[in-house]
Amino acid sequence: MKYSIFLNIPADDTSLELYKQYRNRLAITARKVFMKKIVSILVVSLFAISAFSEDTADAGVKLETGGLQIALPQGWEVLNQSTNFFVQQRARNLERNYALSAGTFKSDLAIDKYVALALAGFESGPEPHFEKLSKVTGVSVTDIENMLQSQIGRQELQVIKQAYRSNRFEVLDARRIEVSGVAAYELHLKMTILATGGILYTRQFTFAGASPGEIVNITFVGPENIFQDNSLANAILKTDVVQHPEISEISGSGSDSAVIDRKTFSVSLPNGWKERTTDKLYNPDSFVCFIGPRSCLFKVEIGKNSPGISIDRLLEYEVKVFQKDFTGATTSTIAKWANFDGKGLEIEGTTKKMTRDRLSLFAFENADNVCIITEIGKLEDLNEYAGDFEKIRQTFRLK
Repeated sequence: MKYSIFLNIPADDTSLELYKQYRNRLAITARKVFMKKIVSILVVSLFAISAFSEDTADAGVKLETGGLQIALPQGWEVLNQSTNFFVQQRARNLERNYALSAGTFKSDLAIDKYVALALAGFESGPEPHFEKLSKVTGVSVTDIENMLQSQIGRQELQVIKQAYRSNRFEVLDARRIEVSGVAAYELHLKMTILATGGILYTRQFTFAGASPGEIVNITFVGPENIFQDNSLANAILKTDVVQHPEISEISGSGSDSAVIDRKTFSVSLPNGWKERTTDKLYNPDSFVCFIGPRSCLFKVEIGKNSPGISIDRLLEYEVKVFQKDFTGATTSTIAKWANFDGKGLEIEGTTKKMTRDRLSLFAFENADNVCIITEIGKLEDLNEYAGDFEKIRQTFRLK
């Protein structure tokens, strides 16, 4: 009987369809109307400033979210309000009339696309200034236009406009920064409450979270001097990036690489790459994903070479699974990966996250095992970290 090398189930059309459905579920993240998270942060922060509490401020407050720690100085106190999917931590400083909301959430959009869409929603005019948004986020004008014309983009933008119909926003400043070596965005907004004429200012820091697909928002609300208060930025700059429990660190301290030696393969990973152990199909010898910098990913799938196993059929199935995630894609064939001869495809196009990605699939075999290699990431990340992938290719061995 034929067996799927990855699931150990009969490799007939029914089992392959079940596997396809499972893989599709892995690829689909919750398509929540993600701009509600910003509404929740700002609205709750407004209440936080005026709320009464019997608690007194202690020597300081330390909050944690999305793998980040926020160390607030004396005068801050934790605000015990109900949490939600988007906001898990809150604090306030009554003396300075500040409030803080911090939360981590999942998004289908990469962080630069998320920030671009948020800024487009905050624009007061009928049409956002795409050139300005592009300069701030690094997202091309064409990509911003395509994102706003897409179904998910139109839906999200409508939610923003509807949610903020009672307020008027002015984007005072937006910039890309680095916190502990991690890329982030800082947004300064002036918010006018139309019903009362009241004005508040928000200072928002947006980061990529510790886990793939996560975004962290840390938002301070208060009077205008909030933008000049260095203690707020310093609280974030001094935070430590905490290792997410769902991702195991492979690299050793002080090492420029890590050697992975398994029953079926071996490879040397560049510094900073991590092994993701939470996939339901995870097996250290047959199904392993390695997460690199930014969007870079390298996956190894290995099974026993047995009668009925065809690299053509396996490759065809993998292509069908992934190809639907690309639009406007170009495809080219690959006959060699590293020192291995086999069959493969390279797909380049725009993904559902509105990023320009490249996917490489390559299948090959030896007397004992069949292997499928996957490399994927945003084009700019793959180009920047081409040396990492080259090291992986040159050191990979199929046993």
